[in-house]
Amino acid sequence: TYLASHELPMSVLELVGNLDSNDRHALFTLIIELRLGVNTIKEVLTHLDEIVLREGSSITQILNSEQIQHVLADDNLPGPQKAEQVRRIIRTLRYPQFTELEQRYNRVCQQLPIPKGVRVQADRFFEDDRLSVAFQFQKPEDLQRIAEELRELAKQPELSEVLKLIQGKANESV
Repeated sequence: TYLASHELPMSVLELVGNLDSNDRHALFTLIIELRLGVNTIKEVLTHLDEIVLREGSSITQILNSEQIQHVLADDNLPGPQKAEQVRRIIRTLRYPQFTELEQRYNRVCQQLPIPKGVRVQADRFFEDDRLSVAFQFQKPEDLQRIAEELRELAKQPELSEVLKLIQGKANESV
């Protein structure tokens, strides 16, 4: 079987071994169906354990949720995409506020007229309340153009919105 051919580390087997039989069966079914790798198994199991502790549910209940079952039943999705979507759902269940912040940040950033060749980036976990900007240029004229475009970017209300999001002030008036 898939599990036998993928020698799982003892740490994963110990984590899974501590589950009740229904949860263990549900998790093994997911691992086999999605052909999850060791790191993904550890991540998913850790998130599932934390959700169970917070919500008083079971791994079986979470994995049998309509949202996850919908992904698993979608025959149009290849296995790796199913695995990523299930992983994303579980991550969202584990970190609902962080995921919402991340989605709002991405939506607002897509509206920003960021100059070509410029990268505007926030801390991956939004722990720093500043944005960083990176760009490259070959000629002084390129730098001049980028500087002018950045000056225009600074006037955009979406930039203020992004800054408020990462600074935890998103619900304050502009």
